[in-house]
Amino acid sequence: MVSEETYTLDYILLSDKTNSNNTITYNKDGTTQFWDGQNNSEVFGEHEFDFSGLSVEFKNVEDGGGTTEQTDFTPPELTSFNFSSLNFKTDDTNVDNEEPSEGEGENENEEPPSYPEFTANAGERVFIKYDAFDADNNINHVNVWFRHEETGHSFHGYSSDADGHIRLDLNTNLENGKYVFDYMTISDDANQNNSITYYKDGTHNSGIHLIQKRSMAIMIYLYQPLQ
Repeated sequence: MVSEETYTLDYILLSDKTNSNNTITYNKDGTTQFWDGQNNSEVFGEHEFDFSGLSVEFKNVEDGGGTTEQTDFTPPELTSFNFSSLNFKTDDTNVDNEEPSEGEGENENEEPPSYPEFTANAGERVFIKYDAFDADNNINHVNVWFRHEETGHSFHGYSSDADGHIRLDLNTNLENGKYVFDYMTISDDANQNNSITYYKDGTHNSGIHLIQKRSMAIMIYLYQPLQ
C-alpha cells in the first residue's frame, strides 16, 4: 500500500526514437544529464524549470467510494507468442496500415511456422500474436524488444489494449541485419501494476519460465528498401 503522505516531482526523463535512444534527465535540483554516445561520456547541464510546486498528496480513503485496497500482487503469465498470421496474408490487403479488429487473430486460419525466420522491410508493421492471463486483473501493457545480433541496437513493439497482438513498427532508419528476441515485459492493471519480464535465455525475473526457448528466439531480417 502507498504511504499516506505528499509526493513531489523528482525528475523527468525524455527520450527520442533513434536506434540508440537519446535520453536526457531533468532533475528537481535544476540540473540535467545525458549520455553522449559519440564521446562515451556523461554530460551535465542546467535547466530553469521549477519542480517545487508539483506534488501529489495521497490519503488512504475508508470504504465508501475510495480506492479498494490491493490484494493482487501476482504478475501476469505468458502462455504463448509467435508471429501472427496477419503477416502472412497473400491477398491485396495492406497489412502495414491495418489494425486487427476485436477478436481478429483468435482463430486465424493460416498458422505461421512454429519457428519462423521472418523477413520484413524497414518501414513495415509486423504483428506478434500473444496469449497471456492474469488471475485477478486484466492485462495492461505488453512490450517486446528485439536486438541486432551484431551491433546490439534494439527496437521494441507494444500492446496497450489487451487485444492479443503486439505491433512492431519498423523504423525506416533501422540498419540491415538479423534482429533476435531480447526480452518481453507484461503488466496488469492493478493499482500498483504487477509486472514480469521474460528473457531470451528461458528465465524471467521470478525464476524459470515454461515457454519453450525456441519460441522465445524469434528472428527478424530487415532490409532497407531500394532508393
